[in-house]
Amino acid sequence: MEVLRATGMMGVLIFLVIVARMDARTARIPNGLLLAGILFVLFFVGMMEQNSGLPETVVGCAATGEARPAYVYFVRQRLLGLVGVSGFLLCLTLFRPGAFGGGDVKLTALTGFLLGWRLSWYAFAVSVFSAGVYVLWKLLRKEVDRSSQIPFGPFLCLGTAGVLVFLYLYSIWNCVL
Repeated sequence: MEVLRATGMMGVLIFLVIVARMDARTARIPNGLLLAGILFVLFFVGMMEQNSGLPETVVGCAATGEARPAYVYFVRQRLLGLVGVSGFLLCLTLFRPGAFGGGDVKLTALTGFLLGWRLSWYAFAVSVFSAGVYVLWKLLRKEVDRSSQIPFGPFLCLGTAGVLVFLYLYSIWNCVL
């Protein structure tokens, strides 16, 4: 089972690299790429569930009519992650048009579902901090000015990848000790 999780983690990281490169080059995140990511993340989240028997799956809950409290908590955390940071970005974009692109909002919804609501805020904080450092560096080198726009998707991918790698290494460290 651990090999499947590691393989899934590598798949998610490869997906994040593809999204980051696409957004850095074109300043767009295509919907088709996000749809593929949604399908993969749904599969990966299912693999990450600790109790992976039939009653803990969506199909199992629908077939048996029962939902265990751990599964309900797991789904609630994922759904809150889906709307947490992405809802915040959407509100910012509605109040200040052009603040974030639609692809950024959809990407944060995807990564929020992947990470859950608490970890998605950590990933967002890492994203904002890394984007801030990058923009400050660009400003000091006079490559951009205050009115320039930069794609935020690569930083969202960096924050998400950072949180995922940290969690994975932390879980390995705890298993060793």
